[in-house]
Amino acid sequence: MAGNIREWPEFVSGSQLIPAIEAKLSDHKDIGVLTDLTDFEDMTAGALRRDLQYGLSKLRELHRFKRAAVISDKQWIKAATEMTDALFPQIEARVFPEDEKAQALKWVAAVQ
Repeated sequence: MAGNIREWPEFVSGSQLIPAIEAKLSDHKDIGVLTDLTDFEDMTAGALRRDLQYGLSKLRELHRFKRAAVISDKQWIKAATEMTDALFPQIEARVFPEDEKAQALKWVAAVQ
């Protein structure tokens, strides 16, 4: 879950990301997450550990994460997102190119 979370007009990044997701989960039965990885190159070991711990703590609640939109033009991020989509069929995940951010936001916001 590294990266950024956007919910119009909110923008959250870094250490604010997990608390922002938790706040949304406390207010909504289901959520969608838009992650902008346009400028993503790598992450620190600490951030990776934090994100993995958080992800594992949410295994019983994965059904609440209905959609995940990822903004990126990088092929390896697209491949990782497609793999995640296959491994977790309860989460519909799609990659959008940088010039389709508005469509990505509209799609992820349409969580039923």
